[in-house]
Amino acid sequence: MSWHARVQARAGAFVLDVDLTQAAPVTAIVGPNGSGKTTLLRALAGLVECEVADVRIGGAIASDSAARVNLPTEARRIGYVPQSYGLFTHLTVVENVAFGLAYTDPPVPRRDRLDRAWGALRELDCDDLAERFPAGLSGGECQRVALARALVVEPELLLLDEPLSALDAVTRVRVRSILAARLSDFGRPAIVSTHDVRDAEALDAHIVVIEDGRVVQTGSLAEVRADPRTPFAAAFATG
Repeated sequence: MSWHARVQARAGAFVLDVDLTQAAPVTAIVGPNGSGKTTLLRALAGLVECEVADVRIGGAIASDSAARVNLPTEARRIGYVPQSYGLFTHLTVVENVAFGLAYTDPPVPRRDRLDRAWGALRELDCDDLAERFPAGLSGGECQRVALARALVVEPELLLLDEPLSALDAVTRVRVRSILAARLSDFGRPAIVSTHDVRDAEALDAHIVVIEDGRVVQTGSLAEVRADPRTPFAAAFATG
């Protein structure tokens, strides 16, 4: 399944102006701090007000400013995992994972929501965390719970914003392996923002380099390594 995003958004003096169409299972959005990676993901999720937005996932329109179509986030069938994980501190892990199923169309009954949440946690080998609260979890545990919550709604597109950046080196290697296996089984497109070439390599991701709010290069990691268009692209590709 392919996705398309034509997005223009402004935040003060910063302007994001991106036009992308991708069909790769996993796309890695890379760029310096402040380049617009998070803004792009939030725009795709419907969390940023855009001056121009044409977002399509497969044949479905999530946003089309020319036609005055702008689906709310919960109607876009997009799973979004922010850098902060976005877990609700007053809910247990299993309640966090089940939360989004109450807002699907049609909503999933409570008993079924909890059953599916337990299943999602088991798939990521963290069902032993189900009755705990987020405050008592490690960074790696929070990441897996946030991923389970995003996947349980069976999204058409999965967005992961720096999913491994807050983890220590040992945990990062383990969670990267779990993430690579889960995305391989996902069967729908995923977009991952990252600063680490090892993430892109492990996920076999198609690379999109963004600088100053604009796409400066796209291609496989091998292509970017062979012919980097900017100093950042060269530094990233060589690790």
